[in-house]
Amino acid sequence: MLLDTPGPSETTTSPTSTRKRAGGRRSRTGCRTCRARHKKCDETPGACTNCTSTGRTCDGYEFHRLPREKLVLQLSHAEPAVYHAAVALSAVHQVAEKKGMPLAREDLDNTWHRFALEQASRSIALLNARRTSQDPCLREVTLLCCLLFTLSELLRGRYDNAFRHLHGGIHILKRLGAHRQLDSAEMFKPPVEWCLVEAFAHLDVQSIQFGVGGPIWFTDEQDHIQLGNEKFTAFQNLAEARQAFDRVMGTVLLFTAKASGSAHSQIAADYETLYRKQLDLCLQIDTFTQTFNKFQTNTYSQLSPKQQRGADIIYLHQRAATLTLQTCLLDGNEPILDQYTPEFENILSLVDAIMHTFPERPSVCFDMGIIPPLTLVATGCRDYNVRWRAIEMLRSWPHREGTWDSNLCAQLAIQTMKVEAMNNFNVDVSGKVTGGRNEPSLRGIFMTVEDDQCRARISYFLGDVKHEVCVMLGEDIYPS
Repeated sequence: MLLDTPGPSETTTSPTSTRKRAGGRRSRTGCRTCRARHKKCDETPGACTNCTSTGRTCDGYEFHRLPREKLVLQLSHAEPAVYHAAVALSAVHQVAEKKGMPLAREDLDNTWHRFALEQASRSIALLNARRTSQDPCLREVTLLCCLLFTLSELLRGRYDNAFRHLHGGIHILKRLGAHRQLDSAEMFKPPVEWCLVEAFAHLDVQSIQFGVGGPIWFTDEQDHIQLGNEKFTAFQNLAEARQAFDRVMGTVLLFTAKASGSAHSQIAADYETLYRKQLDLCLQIDTFTQTFNKFQTNTYSQLSPKQQRGADIIYLHQRAATLTLQTCLLDGNEPILDQYTPEFENILSLVDAIMHTFPERPSVCFDMGIIPPLTLVATGCRDYNVRWRAIEMLRSWPHREGTWDSNLCAQLAIQTMKVEAMNNFNVDVSGKVTGGRNEPSLRGIFMTVEDDQCRARISYFLGDVKHEVCVMLGEDIYPS
């Protein structure tokens, strides 16, 4: 039986026929050269054979599409500076694992800490020796070392040094215009590997909550305004949802960090403007939430367990960001905060569910997970029973998430309650804060770790007067 198909002459002469490339959507794997030529890449590490065998230059891979940690491993073999920086981080992490993630302190009497310092020094010396080099690979090497130094210093509890390395890397990214990759992931040959841009972006967003930095998503105020008005299209995958949420979080955290660190009179003097901005940001989060909820409804069951946990964490942070936004203009002694206690409890329930999805809990995570939402509950809820539940959850899993240390956050929460007790916050027998607007307003509690890492300064506004108290870190006692 013959098939009823057009013959050669019919296919070439038909005026309505159009040529279509077979194979469906464009491949998103392989080297950049093969992808541009619409050829299947053999993905040989380093440079693909399809390119090198024909005399072409292989423009390399986007490493975030290769197996996890591929960029660090490859450059560690090729670049001594990266090798020594990675070894330094490994040594610091070894100490953290051995001691069970105690409050981070540098200890030069510790062999591992001395070894880590020596390795970091070698890496820096190698980078300095190539400062004037025209090697195009040097920028990736320098950025990766900056990232590894940042993580090492965070694990050592050296926040100032960590943020200096972080901002040094961000300065390089901005100079290269790499922040535009966040909006143009399909650039043919981007100036910097995507995974590095994304890593610095995550840490930079986190640093806002420590009083430093600012999102690299924005280069000027106009970019900031345009982002606040953007509309979200349907998310195709979890990575798109995460990137969109990071953009929203950057805007929200800039606002809430400034508002929370302001005195009562500063809020009152500019309340109308702040309130309008607060409403705009609430609308922005709500717009994201609607799009994200549709994505979850359509795809959640198809995600892997790890991806489902990632989606749950985005949802958790969306709820926490909304709560932070709704309460950031209120003083800690305003009775209206009692209305938010159920939402604080809901956040604890979400965190508890996420914690149970970790079969083996890591001691170090790169991204924000459960620590920031738990810290919000442990320092912001008017019900002390709910606060203590959050503190116990922080203590039950000693670990670090990027810039966040669960032990330090638990300490901050305990010291916050001590400050409130010193300033006559009344707590009834049921554990609930009593009192109202006639009592002094408490705002902007912030912890700064001293250089010796044994003490910290707690600063706060009582009314319009800024106060500071010095506390010892590592005390594991409950306030009386």
